[in-house]
Amino acid sequence: MIKEIVENIEVDLKKAIFDNYTLKNGLYIKVGSNLEYFIYKNNKKEEPNLGLKDLEGNIKATKYEWFVKRDYLSNYLNSNKSIDPPKKKIHNNNYLTLFVKAKEFIPQNRDYFVQKLYENLKTFENFKKREEKEVIESFKDYIFDENRLKEIENKKKRFLEIFDDILDKKSLIKDNEYIRIFFDENLNRYERESEIYFALKIYNKIETVRIIDEEIYGLSDFNMGLNSKKPYLEHKTRGFSLPFLVKKDEVFEIKEFFDFLKQYKSYEIINEPRKDKNGVYVLKHSNNDQAEIINFDILVLGNELKKPFVYKNYLGIKKDGQIIKDRKIFKKDEFFMFLDEVLYN
Repeated sequence: MIKEIVENIEVDLKKAIFDNYTLKNGLYIKVGSNLEYFIYKNNKKEEPNLGLKDLEGNIKATKYEWFVKRDYLSNYLNSNKSIDPPKKKIHNNNYLTLFVKAKEFIPQNRDYFVQKLYENLKTFENFKKREEKEVIESFKDYIFDENRLKEIENKKKRFLEIFDDILDKKSLIKDNEYIRIFFDENLNRYERESEIYFALKIYNKIETVRIIDEEIYGLSDFNMGLNSKKPYLEHKTRGFSLPFLVKKDEVFEIKEFFDFLKQYKSYEIINEPRKDKNGVYVLKHSNNDQAEIINFDILVLGNELKKPFVYKNYLGIKKDGQIIKDRKIFKKDEFFMFLDEVLYN
């Protein structure tokens, strides 16, 4: 179902996500040779980018897109998939950022942040399950690259240098708002680092992950709730009980689609059908801040099949004493009638 929708929808998903993305309220810090501080307050009556201001109160709308792209890539999927269980203080997924509630940004947590972000994400050594190790193994040339390890160490030192300065600014926001720190790096580096986290966490459970021909596959977690309370979704009559598997690149695209759905203001998305392109209808709602598809349809124009459907009687099956003849079907309505006849009697 989901793959059909993604293949047919005519939307630049990433652009649509960025265009409609809203930052969370809090203190935003861009870390380069200098520190740049901004405060974001979402005012639903204004365009989202007008809510980003410097500490003097000047609107910095042009900086908004820079934060949005990196914020989207760096967010964790949900609290159950944080990189620091069981405390779950850290809400980001890579060493280039730190997203925490202001109340957690205290001297007592400084070493905790260092350990969980920089030390752990050097080698991902805290991920000890067999499937996790297999995923990490597929990224080993990148993860253990000498330049990357040096870069993480440099970021750790810089974080320790700026910690007290950021701490002094904490009083500018409420305890339940965010402190969100971003290192000034290009988007490709953010994408590369986040890809490791998503490969580990994006599937329903890490136990569903399989490495097949050096490719990562797993059970998609979108519109799927396979767990101990829903055993009826499993295939009980075969050794491999997962209902389906999705390749890593495909599940990333599915994630973008559901992130787009979550932000979409309407409950329906319709691509009008054309002769050269199918249309799409989707009915969705939100559940725990996640989009869920209730119903969908692929809309087609005309009655001609792109290619004739050929029905061949390879087994020589007879009906009323006569061998059933091969058939070619050219019309969509004839094809549906044929399916009803053969499969559903």
